[in-house]
Amino acid sequence: MASPPPVAGKKSRQEKPRRYLILRDRLAEDKDQKLVPIWDDEVLNIGRHPESSPRIGDGYNTVVSRRHCEIYVVVYDEFDSNVYVRDRNTRNGTFVNNVRIGTGPGISPSHLLQDGDVIDIHPNWTMTYYDRQIPQSNARTSIQEMEHGLFEKKYRVSQRCLGQGAEGMVYLATEVETKKQLVCKVVDLSKLKGRNAPEDIRRKLQEADVLRQLQHPNIVRYVDAIVSPHSLYTFTELATGGDLWSFLYQRPLVGEFDTRVIVRQLVQALDYIHKKGVVHRDLKPENILLAYSPNVVCPRILLSDFGACAVPRRSRMLTHAGTANYQAPEILDQSEPHTACVDMWSLGIVTLTLLTHGMDISLRGLDRMTQEELHAFVEEEALRPGHYSALCEEFIMHCLQTLPSLRISSMQARNHRWLCWPERHLRHFEKLERISRSNWKACEKLRPMPLQLPDVTDEHVSWEEHMRLSNLIGAWPRGNSEAEKTDQSSEYFGMPVQPEDDDSSSKVAAVTEDKFSWDLSRSVAQTSPIKPLPLKSHDEDSAMGTKKKADQPAGRRMSSLPLPKHDRPMGEEKDQRKLIIEELRRAKVKFLPDIPAFATCQAAAETGAREQPFSDVSSPVRGRKRQRPA
Repeated sequence: MASPPPVAGKKSRQEKPRRYLILRDRLAEDKDQKLVPIWDDEVLNIGRHPESSPRIGDGYNTVVSRRHCEIYVVVYDEFDSNVYVRDRNTRNGTFVNNVRIGTGPGISPSHLLQDGDVIDIHPNWTMTYYDRQIPQSNARTSIQEMEHGLFEKKYRVSQRCLGQGAEGMVYLATEVETKKQLVCKVVDLSKLKGRNAPEDIRRKLQEADVLRQLQHPNIVRYVDAIVSPHSLYTFTELATGGDLWSFLYQRPLVGEFDTRVIVRQLVQALDYIHKKGVVHRDLKPENILLAYSPNVVCPRILLSDFGACAVPRRSRMLTHAGTANYQAPEILDQSEPHTACVDMWSLGIVTLTLLTHGMDISLRGLDRMTQEELHAFVEEEALRPGHYSALCEEFIMHCLQTLPSLRISSMQARNHRWLCWPERHLRHFEKLERISRSNWKACEKLRPMPLQLPDVTDEHVSWEEHMRLSNLIGAWPRGNSEAEKTDQSSEYFGMPVQPEDDDSSSKVAAVTEDKFSWDLSRSVAQTSPIKPLPLKSHDEDSAMGTKKKADQPAGRRMSSLPLPKHDRPMGEEKDQRKLIIEELRRAKVKFLPDIPAFATCQAAAETGAREQPFSDVSSPVRGRKRQRPA
């Protein structure tokens, strides 16, 4: 990828702004509205501080903080940018469309603005956001629109397209209950055809399954997933600080010290997933995000996009994955298995990209150089002599070893002197990391398996059934409910993953030096690493599914719907209420029609198939007993 273009100069001020605010101050005597332009390379600090722009209130009006909120722009390239507003932990709060934003401890998250949004600072100030630039949008397919109607009471996926790639589209979404903005990645599974379609679908489901089991402050947080025979919807947190390319775009230089701050967080994330048996295989600036405003003291770095990741299976990781500019030399050699070493090579390239401010080192063909040529390029051309420390060059060269066995590991990188020495730098790094993680909290339990939708194109599924499913989905339990407190295993991992006892995924310590708990000398994974289940052939899976189905009672068999092109039956879900009730009536079982659907399904299972395990289309759960309803 080419280096980012320079930041727009002052000459842009002569142009009419593409985006602006219309500020209305009810305390102003003239009652006039004021136009406040929004420029890509400036931050609007709004408050009663004398240097605020715009300044609202006065020194005696305490309902407005001195630095109340900020509006900033994340620029991805000259054609693509987003505008965000962030409340700065004020008591009075900042509201967007009558919803308070940025609540909670630590650094408050930002809100992505859209044309027509109204920002309120109660009780006297209103700012309306206007955007003359048409945002990128992409219409969903008719099937996806029908599927969206089934879960729109839980999540609303907008037409606002945040990105697109070969695997799918990324949209802005909102969680209805909390009004929290999310990211929804939509993959069209119906496009996956041919002999490799089953494996391609498996890999798409694997991405969501891997992500839901990873809990680390430097890995993008998984929220939920929904799968149908046609589509996969994966919901994750919205990173409001852009990616590393936008970070470089809006800065003239990223020094060695700032690079160390970023690389430290990347290394901790890589060490965590490597100990889980996961290899990312596509580490590049576009997949490295900033959790919130890049204007804070220390942004929290997030590793994202596990679409090319691999977990160990019987078949070695030989697939061609990753982005060419950041691929390790062994990626091109299909005879060599890919280990975690491929991520360390990419880390070396990312580090060089930060230090050289986006110099297009990929054009040099580093993956095709000999070790001697690599060393000469890094020492004499990429890193200007006298501008960088010897430890910096040593760290990069330990990553850029042509032989994978000679490459530094993620654990060794965590303890490398460039990231941990001198002691005063280490203390400062740790302080910054505590601040950046102050609003991160690990989930107490593993997130649930993806919800499965029926085939909306099936003519046997009536419109009334669709409406009933929509009502049930809108009443999903929240993340801390009893329904989600059961450990769940998966097809790709051999055991359920609990939040680690290690410091890297435990509750973040308070922002005080004496309570800091991230010890670089400790292992990230104190529990057993995730062990994959052995790879089964298509025929084995089919035979096993047929045998299980034959062993199930009639009521149990009626409560599962097959998904087209999948051999595994759909799990017994709460959307099968009518079938369950009919079966109970035939069995002359007394029941209350008003029992919630989820409880009804549990009662049916207790009655007809108490000893049977769950089954799931994407990740079958084996041997788990159901809990008796309270």
